[in-house]
Amino acid sequence: MKLTIPVSRHDRCLIPNLVKSLESFKPGTDHELIIFGSREVEQDVLELEKKIKHLFVSSETLIINDTMLGWPMSCNFYFQQLCKHISGKKDTDAFMWFELDTTIIKPNWLDIISDEYYADTTKAIKEKRLPSIYLGTRERVYEGKAGELLPESLAGQRMAPIGVYSKEICLSPVLNSLSLTNRHWTHVIQWYVVKRLKNSQLIQNNWRTKNYRHEQENIVCDSDANLAWGIHWNNPLNDNAVLVHGCKDSSLFKLLLDNNNNDMKMIKNLSVEDAEDIVDDLEDVSDLDAEKQTKIYKQRASNLKFLKKNKKETEE
Repeated sequence: MKLTIPVSRHDRCLIPNLVKSLESFKPGTDHELIIFGSREVEQDVLELEKKIKHLFVSSETLIINDTMLGWPMSCNFYFQQLCKHISGKKDTDAFMWFELDTTIIKPNWLDIISDEYYADTTKAIKEKRLPSIYLGTRERVYEGKAGELLPESLAGQRMAPIGVYSKEICLSPVLNSLSLTNRHWTHVIQWYVVKRLKNSQLIQNNWRTKNYRHEQENIVCDSDANLAWGIHWNNPLNDNAVLVHGCKDSSLFKLLLDNNNNDMKMIKNLSVEDAEDIVDDLEDVSDLDAEKQTKIYKQRASNLKFLKKNKKETEE
């Protein structure tokens, strides 16, 4: 899978968080990387590529012209220019759009996403249908072209930005004028995508959220959205998610980092055999009342095994 990371002046402050996240939650194997941005963030693009390129089989940077168009036209220009670049690559059939306010939740996350995307391609051949051209989160559209509230039957549905896109999207004629429209590109190409959209629980869109915290067994958050009609995206994290998009105060990253640091302290005195024993003991629990209490600890034990493995590979 080709991972694409756009860098802008607005979100380049989040680069250190991404680098630290990738140290703890590596993407997996056999993936490629493109980091791109305008000339005003060229140095940020080059430095980020240098810091994380060892996690990928290949990497490249793409510098596009500066744009002062503002939101959403600047976002549209970024997507338009990436698609233009991707469309000329014969060895690329799909790419993942990953924004810097996306938080990585689990290790091998790009392996997991890639497997689900290509599994659908294989299934499509057997079912004699066209494969999906987007894998991510399906959302309803609320507003019309003039910003008015419309029922879902008229406004339709769209994909959230973070997800896997088929190269086929890059060939859509509508992209030619994309940077000139004042509607976000996910709205502009919604009708082109929605019929072949695969809704996935692996990527959770919690747009404009903050104050992530533990509450009992869940990780919850508050909404930071200030939109008409009281629309909010502050859903608790689902267990299947490997990526969460939209945390605006880095609280989710900090929460996961604190958990990871605690695991690293424990791992110093924990062998692989110990971790396996913990997992075996927990898997033997059959009492329904105890199941909820052990859920967090089962995940912690899994993390411990992963961290121990990485530590051993680093020492070798």
